[in-house]
Amino acid sequence: MAESKCPKCNHTKFELKAHRLGTGGYSYNLVQCASCGTVVGVVDDRNIPHMLGMILKHLEDIESRLK
Repeated sequence: MAESKCPKCNHTKFELKAHRLGTGGYSYNLVQCASCGTVVGVVDDRNIPHMLGMILKHLEDIESRLK
């Protein structure tokens, strides 16, 4: 399997860095090279599938109480 490398410095270690986007207050995690800081990706700071599962469970609880 190929090893991921930074496109700028060819380093092979990466890290997540919390980042707030502008004045909108949106938070993201930047995937960046641990050596030079070049950003190679962006990840939402929330686990959306987990959050949707919690919302679904809450709605199902409400629905069962209304029956």
